[in-house]
Amino acid sequence: MSKSERLRALLGKGYFPVELPPPFNTEDLGKYRKYVWNNWPKQEPPKTVPEIFNIQRIGWKRRSLAIVNPISQFFLSREISENWIELKKHLDLGVASLDHAYLAEDAIRAVPKPDFSKIEFMKLKAGGDFDHILISDISRFYGTIYTHILPWALHTKKWCKAHVNSPLLKAKLGNKLDVLVRKGQDNQTMGIPVGPDTSRILSEIIAVSIERRLFELAPSTIGAAHRFVDDWFIGHNNAQAAEVAMRNLAQACAEFELELNLEKTRVIDAKDE
Repeated sequence: MSKSERLRALLGKGYFPVELPPPFNTEDLGKYRKYVWNNWPKQEPPKTVPEIFNIQRIGWKRRSLAIVNPISQFFLSREISENWIELKKHLDLGVASLDHAYLAEDAIRAVPKPDFSKIEFMKLKAGGDFDHILISDISRFYGTIYTHILPWALHTKKWCKAHVNSPLLKAKLGNKLDVLVRKGQDNQTMGIPVGPDTSRILSEIIAVSIERRLFELAPSTIGAAHRFVDDWFIGHNNAQAAEVAMRNLAQACAEFELELNLEKTRVIDAKDE
Protein backbone atom coordinates (compact mmCIF):
# COMPACT_ATOMS: atom_id res chain seq x y z
CA MET A 1 0.00 0.00 0.00
CA SER A 2 1.15 3.53 -0.75
CA LYS A 3 1.01 6.32 1.83
CA SER A 4 -2.16 7.65 0.23
CA GLU A 5 -3.81 4.21 0.22
CA ARG A 6 -2.94 3.70 3.87
CA LEU A 7 -4.52 7.05 4.73
CA ARG A 8 -7.65 6.20 2.76
CA ALA A 9 -7.98 2.91 4.64
CA LEU A 10 -7.55 4.50 8.08
CA LEU A 11 -10.02 7.30 7.33
CA GLY A 12 -12.53 5.39 5.25
CA LYS A 13 -12.61 2.04 7.05
CA GLY A 14 -10.86 2.50 10.38
CA TYR A 15 -12.28 5.72 11.81
CA PHE A 16 -15.63 4.92 13.43
CA PRO A 17 -15.90 2.21 16.09
CA VAL A 18 -16.78 -1.15 14.55
CA GLU A 19 -19.87 -1.29 16.79
CA LEU A 20 -21.65 1.45 14.83
CA PRO A 21 -24.20 0.15 12.28
CA PRO A 22 -23.29 0.25 8.54
CA PRO A 23 -25.22 3.48 7.67
CA PHE A 24 -22.68 5.35 9.78
CA ASN A 25 -19.46 5.36 7.76
CA THR A 26 -16.60 7.63 6.73
CA GLU A 27 -15.92 6.41 3.20
CA ASP A 28 -16.20 9.95 1.79
CA LEU A 29 -13.60 11.28 4.23
CA GLY A 30 -11.17 8.64 2.97
CA LYS A 31 -12.08 9.32 -0.65
CA TYR A 32 -11.57 13.10 -0.40
CA ARG A 33 -8.50 12.97 1.84
CA LYS A 34 -6.34 14.99 -0.60
CA TYR A 35 -8.92 17.75 -0.74
CA VAL A 36 -9.01 17.96 3.06
CA TRP A 37 -5.23 18.21 3.27
CA ASN A 38 -4.92 20.79 0.49
CA ASN A 39 -7.65 23.02 1.89
CA TRP A 40 -6.96 22.95 5.61
CA PRO A 41 -5.88 26.57 6.24
CA LYS A 42 -2.94 26.19 8.61
CA GLN A 43 -2.23 22.53 8.03
CA GLU A 44 -1.90 21.89 11.74
CA PRO A 45 -4.48 20.18 13.94
CA PRO A 46 -6.66 22.11 16.38
CA LYS A 47 -7.41 21.06 19.94
CA THR A 48 -10.72 19.18 19.84
CA VAL A 49 -12.98 17.18 22.15
CA PRO A 50 -14.12 13.66 21.16
CA GLU A 51 -17.72 12.51 21.35
CA ILE A 52 -17.97 9.72 23.95
CA PHE A 53 -20.80 7.21 24.09
CA ASN A 54 -21.14 3.79 25.66
CA ILE A 55 -22.63 0.45 24.71
CA GLN A 56 -23.76 -2.47 26.80
CA ARG A 57 -21.51 -5.46 27.21
CA ILE A 58 -22.19 -8.77 28.94
CA GLY A 59 -24.42 -8.35 31.98
CA TRP A 60 -24.49 -4.83 33.41
CA LYS A 61 -21.06 -3.81 32.16
CA ARG A 62 -20.77 -1.02 29.61
CA ARG A 63 -17.97 0.04 27.27
CA SER A 64 -17.13 3.64 26.40
CA LEU A 65 -16.35 4.37 22.75
CA ALA A 66 -15.05 7.55 21.13
CA ILE A 67 -15.67 9.40 17.90
CA VAL A 68 -12.71 11.74 17.51
CA ASN A 69 -13.08 15.05 15.68
CA PRO A 70 -12.51 14.32 11.96
CA ILE A 71 -9.70 16.86 11.54
CA SER A 72 -7.86 15.52 14.59
CA GLN A 73 -8.33 11.96 13.34
CA PHE A 74 -7.17 13.02 9.88
CA PHE A 75 -3.86 14.37 11.14
CA LEU A 76 -3.16 11.37 13.36
CA SER A 77 -4.04 8.95 10.55
CA ARG A 78 -1.82 10.86 8.16
CA GLU A 79 1.15 10.75 10.54
CA ILE A 80 0.76 6.98 10.88
CA SER A 81 0.35 6.54 7.12
CA GLU A 82 3.40 8.64 6.29
CA ASN A 83 5.59 6.78 8.79
CA TRP A 84 4.17 3.28 8.47
CA ILE A 85 7.48 1.68 7.45
CA GLU A 86 9.12 2.83 10.69
CA LEU A 87 6.11 1.77 12.76
CA LYS A 88 5.90 -1.64 11.11
CA LYS A 89 9.56 -2.32 11.93
CA HIS A 90 8.71 -1.76 15.58
CA LEU A 91 5.56 -3.90 15.40
CA ASP A 92 7.56 -6.70 13.78
CA LEU A 93 9.57 -6.97 17.01
CA GLY A 94 6.50 -8.38 18.77
CA VAL A 95 7.40 -12.07 18.65
CA ALA A 96 4.77 -13.05 21.24
CA SER A 97 1.94 -11.17 19.58
CA LEU A 98 -0.85 -13.20 17.98
CA ASP A 99 -2.16 -10.13 16.17
CA HIS A 100 0.29 -7.48 14.94
CA ALA A 101 -2.24 -4.74 14.05
CA TYR A 102 -1.02 -4.41 10.48
CA LEU A 103 -2.79 -2.31 7.86
CA ALA A 104 -4.52 -4.30 5.12
CA GLU A 105 -5.78 -3.21 1.73
CA ASP A 106 -8.63 -5.66 1.09
CA ALA A 107 -10.14 -6.08 4.55
CA ILE A 108 -13.36 -4.72 6.01
CA ARG A 109 -11.38 -2.61 8.50
CA ALA A 110 -8.07 -0.81 7.99
CA VAL A 111 -6.66 -3.09 10.68
CA PRO A 112 -8.34 -6.50 10.17
CA LYS A 113 -10.06 -8.24 13.02
CA PRO A 114 -7.88 -10.87 14.72
CA ASP A 115 -8.18 -14.57 14.03
CA PHE A 116 -9.74 -15.65 17.31
CA SER A 117 -9.55 -19.32 16.32
CA LYS A 118 -5.76 -18.99 16.22
CA ILE A 119 -5.77 -17.38 19.66
CA GLU A 120 -7.88 -20.18 21.11
CA PHE A 121 -5.68 -22.79 19.44
CA MET A 122 -2.53 -21.30 20.99
CA LYS A 123 -4.20 -21.30 24.42
CA LEU A 124 -5.04 -24.98 24.01
CA LYS A 125 -1.52 -25.71 22.81
CA ALA A 126 -0.05 -23.95 25.83
CA GLY A 127 -2.23 -26.12 28.05
CA GLY A 128 -0.78 -29.22 26.39
CA ASP A 129 2.84 -28.06 26.43
CA PHE A 130 3.07 -26.74 30.00
CA ASP A 131 1.91 -27.77 33.46
CA HIS A 132 1.11 -24.24 34.64
CA ILE A 133 -0.04 -21.14 32.78
CA LEU A 134 0.09 -17.52 33.88
CA ILE A 135 -2.97 -15.64 32.65
CA SER A 136 -3.11 -11.87 32.92
CA ASP A 137 -4.02 -8.61 31.26
CA ILE A 138 -3.43 -4.91 31.79
CA SER A 139 -6.00 -3.07 33.88
CA ARG A 140 -8.12 -0.72 31.70
CA PHE A 141 -5.41 -0.76 29.04
CA TYR A 142 -6.67 1.94 26.64
CA GLY A 143 -8.02 4.09 29.46
CA THR A 144 -4.77 4.16 31.45
CA ILE A 145 -2.26 4.60 28.63
CA TYR A 146 -0.28 7.74 29.37
CA THR A 147 0.21 9.34 25.94
CA HIS A 148 3.78 10.38 26.79
CA ILE A 149 4.79 6.70 26.79
CA LEU A 150 4.38 6.56 23.00
CA PRO A 151 7.84 8.11 22.53
CA TRP A 152 9.15 5.87 25.34
CA ALA A 153 7.89 2.83 23.46
CA LEU A 154 9.38 3.84 20.12
CA HIS A 155 12.62 5.49 21.22
CA THR A 156 13.20 4.00 24.72
CA LYS A 157 12.34 5.64 28.01
CA LYS A 158 15.99 6.28 28.85
CA TRP A 159 16.62 8.25 25.65
CA CYS A 160 13.42 10.28 26.03
CA LYS A 161 14.20 11.16 29.66
CA ALA A 162 17.65 12.29 28.61
CA HIS A 163 16.23 14.60 25.92
CA VAL A 164 13.20 16.10 27.65
CA ASN A 165 12.16 19.42 26.05
CA SER A 166 14.91 19.11 23.45
CA PRO A 167 14.39 19.64 19.69
CA LEU A 168 15.64 16.08 19.17
CA LEU A 169 12.69 14.62 21.09
CA LYS A 170 10.17 17.00 19.53
CA ALA A 171 11.25 15.84 16.07
CA LYS A 172 10.77 12.15 16.88
CA LEU A 173 7.79 10.20 15.55
CA GLY A 174 6.76 9.04 19.01
CA ASN A 175 6.49 12.62 20.24
CA LYS A 176 4.46 13.63 17.18
CA LEU A 177 2.02 10.80 17.82
CA ASP A 178 1.78 11.82 21.48
CA VAL A 179 0.91 15.40 20.50
CA LEU A 180 -1.65 14.37 17.88
CA VAL A 181 -3.46 11.97 20.22
CA ARG A 182 -3.64 14.68 22.88
CA LYS A 183 -4.88 17.26 20.35
CA GLY A 184 -7.83 14.98 19.62
CA GLN A 185 -8.85 14.70 23.28
CA ASP A 186 -8.61 18.25 24.57
CA ASN A 187 -4.90 17.86 25.41
CA GLN A 188 -5.66 15.07 27.88
CA THR A 189 -2.63 12.86 28.46
CA MET A 190 -4.42 9.93 30.12
CA GLY A 191 -5.96 7.35 27.82
CA ILE A 192 -6.38 6.87 24.09
CA PRO A 193 -9.76 6.75 22.31
CA VAL A 194 -11.50 3.39 22.06
CA GLY A 195 -12.85 2.74 18.57
CA PRO A 196 -10.50 4.01 15.83
CA ASP A 197 -8.06 1.58 14.25
CA THR A 198 -5.31 4.13 14.94
CA SER A 199 -5.70 3.31 18.65
CA ARG A 200 -5.27 -0.38 17.91
CA ILE A 201 -1.94 0.45 16.25
CA LEU A 202 -0.84 2.77 19.08
CA SER A 203 -1.73 0.22 21.75
CA GLU A 204 0.26 -2.46 19.93
CA ILE A 205 3.30 -0.16 19.74
CA ILE A 206 3.24 0.07 23.53
CA ALA A 207 2.46 -3.62 24.05
CA VAL A 208 5.43 -4.64 21.90
CA SER A 209 7.76 -2.56 24.07
CA ILE A 210 6.33 -4.10 27.25
CA GLU A 211 6.87 -7.51 25.68
CA ARG A 212 10.50 -6.73 24.85
CA ARG A 213 11.10 -5.51 28.40
CA LEU A 214 9.57 -8.70 29.80
CA PHE A 215 11.94 -10.81 27.71
CA GLU A 216 14.89 -8.79 29.01
CA LEU A 217 13.78 -9.49 32.58
CA ALA A 218 12.82 -13.12 31.94
CA PRO A 219 14.52 -14.61 28.84
CA SER A 220 13.09 -18.04 29.71
CA THR A 221 9.61 -16.83 28.77
CA ILE A 222 10.59 -16.37 25.10
CA GLY A 223 8.67 -18.95 23.13
CA ALA A 224 6.40 -19.73 26.08
CA ALA A 225 4.63 -16.36 26.13
CA HIS A 226 1.76 -15.35 23.89
CA ARG A 227 -0.13 -12.09 23.78
CA PHE A 228 -3.22 -10.65 22.14
CA VAL A 229 -3.14 -6.86 22.63
CA ASP A 230 -2.82 -6.74 26.46
CA ASP A 231 -4.05 -10.27 27.21
CA TRP A 232 -1.20 -12.58 28.19
CA PHE A 233 -0.81 -16.30 28.70
CA ILE A 234 2.62 -17.68 29.55
CA GLY A 235 3.42 -21.36 29.98
CA HIS A 236 5.63 -22.79 32.76
CA ASN A 237 6.43 -26.23 34.09
CA ASN A 238 6.03 -25.28 37.74
CA ALA A 239 3.92 -22.81 39.69
CA GLN A 240 6.92 -21.04 41.23
CA ALA A 241 8.33 -20.10 37.81
CA ALA A 242 4.90 -18.80 36.79
CA GLU A 243 4.74 -16.58 39.87
CA VAL A 244 8.20 -15.18 39.09
CA ALA A 245 7.00 -14.42 35.55
CA MET A 246 4.02 -12.61 37.06
CA ARG A 247 6.34 -10.30 38.97
CA ASN A 248 8.46 -9.69 35.87
CA LEU A 249 5.39 -8.89 33.77
CA ALA A 250 4.15 -6.51 36.46
CA GLN A 251 7.54 -4.76 36.50
CA ALA A 252 7.61 -4.47 32.69
CA CYS A 253 4.16 -2.87 32.76
CA ALA A 254 5.09 -0.55 35.63
CA GLU A 255 8.02 0.83 33.65
CA PHE A 256 5.43 2.09 31.15
CA GLU A 257 3.12 3.46 33.88
CA LEU A 258 0.66 0.54 33.50
CA GLU A 259 -0.66 -2.06 35.96
CA LEU A 260 -1.78 -5.66 35.71
CA ASN A 261 -5.43 -6.42 36.32
CA LEU A 262 -5.15 -8.26 39.65
CA GLU A 263 -8.69 -9.66 39.38
CA LYS A 264 -7.81 -11.46 36.16
CA THR A 265 -4.19 -12.36 36.94
CA ARG A 266 -3.72 -15.92 38.13
CA VAL A 267 -1.64 -19.07 37.71
CA ILE A 268 -3.67 -22.10 36.64
CA ASP A 269 -2.86 -25.79 36.63
CA ALA A 270 -3.23 -26.83 32.99
CA LYS A 271 -4.50 -30.26 34.00
CA ASP A 272 -7.50 -28.68 35.72
CA GLU A 273 -8.56 -26.64 32.72
